[in-house]
Order: sequence, then structure tokens, then C-alpha cells
Amino acid sequence: MNTLSATPPPLPRPPTPAAPPPRRHRFGIPAWLIVLIAAVLLFFALVGGLIAWGVGTGWKLFATQAQDALQAQPAVQEHIGTIREMNVDLIATGSAPGAEEFVFRLQGDRGNGKVQANFVSLGAEQEIITEGVLTLANGARFELDDQSAVEEDACTPEDCSEDPDAAAEDSLEDA
Repeated sequence: MNTLSATPPPLPRPPTPAAPPPRRHRFGIPAWLIVLIAAVLLFFALVGGLIAWGVGTGWKLFATQAQDALQAQPAVQEHIGTIREMNVDLIATGSAPGAEEFVFRLQGDRGNGKVQANFVSLGAEQEIITEGVLTLANGARFELDDQSAVEEDACTPEDCSEDPDAAAEDSLEDA
């Protein structure tokens, strides 16, 4: 007997999705560790950049103050003239005996030369020379003046009156 049924046979169930493949780590390192390493490297790059900027700014300030101190030297005024260009000689400075001793190559409107001098900070806004030598391109050497004796005679804001009228009155009383 052949009976035909009106209902078709049930459809097979769809296959269950397979579990997603395990997440692969790049280079065998978890993603969070890669992000952490990148953040640390970025941090150190920023800190290094800030340090380089600070050193560069400080060096420019020192170089300007050193140039002012050199320009005030009679030997520099006579033989170099107005300093047009001043560059540090890193090798000579590194081999100089003192920690405060710097070597600069100078170019001026009267000549060229090299200065090896001991620079001392007089506060945050001024460098002075305590000893040094100017060597011209032809080999002539000239001793630099000690500016510390001159600076000791100068009055400081604590010693001098900040009021110009009071200072004038003091000088009239002395006369």
C-alpha cells in the first residue's frame, strides 16, 4: 500500500554555527600589551622632547649672557670688535679642565679668534668671566679681565635704594 501523505517530511535543522576561531595575537603578544607599550613609548618621546626643548632654551639663554660678558671685555672689543657670530667648540669645551670653562669661536667685524674662559653665573640674568684667554687667528693671546671684581662693586637691589630720588639725596648728603 501506497499511501500518499499530504505533509512533507520535516526539513533538516540548519547546522549550528561553529565557535569563532580563537583570537590570534600579533606576534604572539596580546593586544592590550601592544597598546601599553605604545603608550609608554609615546610618553618617553614626549618627555624627551620636553627635556630637549628645555636644554635648548637654557643653552640659548646662557649663550646670550656669555656673549654679553665677552663683548664687555676690552681685548674682545679691540681685536674682535662687535661679535657677529659665536659658536661653542664642544670638543675643546669637553677637554677643558674646569666645569665652568667654555670655549667659543668668535667672528667679529675686526677679526676672528677663540676664547677659553671660566664663566660664572651672577644670578639668573648674568654671566661673568673670572678668567680666560682670547687667542686670535694669528696665534696672538690676550688675557681677559676678571669681571668678578667689577661686579662686587656694583650695588644690588638690597644694597641700593630703588627710589632714584632717595639715591640722589644720599649722593647730595655725601658731597
